[in-house]
Amino acid sequence: MEKSANRVEKALRTIIEEGFQLSPEAFDALRKSRDPYEVVTKVLGRLKYEKKKPIVIGLEHLKPFLGLEAPPAKKVEAVTTPMERAIEVLKEPWLRGIRGETVEDYINFFNSKFRRMRLLFRERPDTIGSLTIKEAKRREGEKVKVIAMVGGKREAKTGLPILLLEDLEDQITAVIPKDSNAITKSAKILLDEVICVEGMVRGGMLIVTDIVWVDVSPKARKTKSGEITYAVLVSDLHIGNALFAQEAFENFLAWMNGESGDVNSDKLAEKVKYLLIAGDLVDGVGVYPGQEEELAIKDVEEQYRLLAKMLQKVPSSVSIIIVPGDHDASRSALPRPPIYEEIAKPLYNLSNVRMLGDPVYLRIQGVEVLLTHGETMDDIIASIPGMSYSKPEEALVELLRKRHLAPTFGRKVLVAPSISDPLILEKVPDLICAGHAHVASYTEYKGVVVLVTGCWIHQTELQKKQGIKPAVGVALLIDLQSLKITKLSFT
Repeated sequence: MEKSANRVEKALRTIIEEGFQLSPEAFDALRKSRDPYEVVTKVLGRLKYEKKKPIVIGLEHLKPFLGLEAPPAKKVEAVTTPMERAIEVLKEPWLRGIRGETVEDYINFFNSKFRRMRLLFRERPDTIGSLTIKEAKRREGEKVKVIAMVGGKREAKTGLPILLLEDLEDQITAVIPKDSNAITKSAKILLDEVICVEGMVRGGMLIVTDIVWVDVSPKARKTKSGEITYAVLVSDLHIGNALFAQEAFENFLAWMNGESGDVNSDKLAEKVKYLLIAGDLVDGVGVYPGQEEELAIKDVEEQYRLLAKMLQKVPSSVSIIIVPGDHDASRSALPRPPIYEEIAKPLYNLSNVRMLGDPVYLRIQGVEVLLTHGETMDDIIASIPGMSYSKPEEALVELLRKRHLAPTFGRKVLVAPSISDPLILEKVPDLICAGHAHVASYTEYKGVVVLVTGCWIHQTELQKKQGIKPAVGVALLIDLQSLKITKLSFT
């Protein structure tokens, strides 16, 4: 009962902090809901897009969300009838729900993260024999290995990196000497991530000789037999922005219908059975200061209506999978639920569209795909020297090495705490598909194909200042037999 009361209290506090009041009927319904805070988060997310905001939140504002907090897991069905085109949802992390009412909830979240990451480490032969920090401290003068979470990172006056390492029982200071193999690796260490550290215990400290991340084992890939089938990855349409590249997108839709005018290109389009859209479908409203001046369409629902009208031109034989981005009408924190149906109803009315959360794990014709908007690369690019938006695929590879989509907590990327960390990459996919960077690039890492697709919005003033040249009108074509990638330009 106390836990439930805490959730109600947090929900009410959030409503008040946002400047709203709550009607008695709404309060009673909120109190009886499974997760009052989750309901309030969704309601406030919806009200953000209302031109005329209410002073009092009534029952009518809550009703659309009271049945949506935790939909039961459904048996996966094919999006279309032919068996060879079945899309199976393997995992949709947002369905786990969120927590975070108390300090204890956050402690449990980090403890869960540590335990699960430790299990992944123990699959590596080179971490056999790793000790707890308490055990390692008893091995003065001996070589040890510990699996630990990075609780702190700083530089000594001498310039040497110093880490504070923690596990479930104890903590230890770790120093990385200049002659250590770990000195170059230390620049890639992030707060809150779990690493394996090898070194010598001296004076109660750990003198580091090497650092290991969980990483992935090489995946053997076999080209499948049968008819060639393609998926196309696009993202970052930003419909509603005055810089939306409408002509390029219409060229793309014409190609999807075999009307590009190029015989060879049209033959490729005939084999496209899946369209993956990795977020930022619209530009949204109120996403950043001064955005309104850059909008051609200032109503977010109208933005989605225009998008739905355009997607109607995609052949009905093509299955469309959509996940939200940070500009879409969904919550800010990851994992993000699907775009709110109440705002994007026309998309939900399209028979060949499936709306899913970010991230989502799919199996498409036997190929395992991690589809995400990709904003989690922001913290990697901001934190690790040498990373940049000109090569966003490198940031995704780094997340793959760390086996976590958001290894550091509380920076630019918001993560909603839950009972169990929902963003750990326990299962390694065949494909990682993302957008967000507005730069089209791809690579292969140990058998995993990593893709970042282009955008459909011309260069913004901010991008000009940052020296970013967006790949406007670029889509990535994926051969689901060989996983060969082809870059397509529609400008």
